[in-house]
Amino acid sequence: MEIRCKVNYDTKSDVLWLYTNPKRTKESVLVSEDVVLDLDMYDQVIGVELFWAYELLHTLNPRITEEMLGALQEAWVEVIPYRQQRIIALRFVHEGQTITERLPILSNTDGVLPVAVS
Repeated sequence: MEIRCKVNYDTKSDVLWLYTNPKRTKESVLVSEDVVLDLDMYDQVIGVELFWAYELLHTLNPRITEEMLGALQEAWVEVIPYRQQRIIALRFVHEGQTITERLPILSNTDGVLPVAVS
């Protein structure tokens, strides 16, 4: 299921935040060195923090620029379970062009300690 998210991008730290409502976050789970998933009380993903966002997304798709990330106001996130892992698909529209990228497969959050608990 795809969730519609607000977007905030910090060019200095190269961090992309995608979130529905950060006040509902029960815990944040580090699933790779680049990605933190924010979970609600039902363990559903309600936000994604992507570190080194431009570096990763531009490597996956050279059409993605820092200016594009900075201009985004909303995006759609889909978390696709695959065996004991998760695939995260990001979709956004920039200047009438739809871009969809799948992040490299991430380990499932089972057994991973939260980085922050609200």
